[in-house]
Amino acid sequence: GNEDRQPISELDRNAHENLGMYKKYEFCDPRFDLSNLRTYAGEIPCPVIDEAMLHRFLQYGEDDSWGKRKGQYVSNYACISQHCQALVVEPTTQESDLGQPTLTVNMRVIGIGGADLVLKLRAGALVAIDRGVSDQAIASIELNSDDFWWYQEHSEAFPWPRFRKCLTMRGSESDADAHAAILQHIGHALFGGTRVA
Repeated sequence: GNEDRQPISELDRNAHENLGMYKKYEFCDPRFDLSNLRTYAGEIPCPVIDEAMLHRFLQYGEDDSWGKRKGQYVSNYACISQHCQALVVEPTTQESDLGQPTLTVNMRVIGIGGADLVLKLRAGALVAIDRGVSDQAIASIELNSDDFWWYQEHSEAFPWPRFRKCLTMRGSESDADAHAAILQHIGHALFGGTRVA
């Protein structure tokens, strides 16, 4: 049978050794315990598995030498929620800002280091952050992690038109002035964008 076949090359031998660990899944219908997944990441949507995703995964594996890359450096801010937590400031007590409302915005960042976060914004600053999604949010922003870091690098000439497409307002808050104001709060608080929405 196939077990007796001699490998024709080192690549062939490695491929068969690595594929062997999946052999038992070909002949059964395993059931997996998803309780921890639902408890800790239940709000994260299941990704669409298509050809592009599979190619992206394979390319990542190639680039990472399939987990064997040496001296891998992971930034302190590889996790976007940690990065945002570092941006939280104490609410200002300046008289001009005292009457400013605290705005609740949901932010979903998809991709490496991404998360669902609830942002509390006041006077253009991030004053609190929580994980998850809030039904009290007046707006939602959705972007991928590559774009999140790209915006970080472009704070001096912040790309407001591109960023504007990420924001969705909720219900009666959807007028243009409210949209621009929320956009400015988020862009300034998270990315240091100047207030020219």
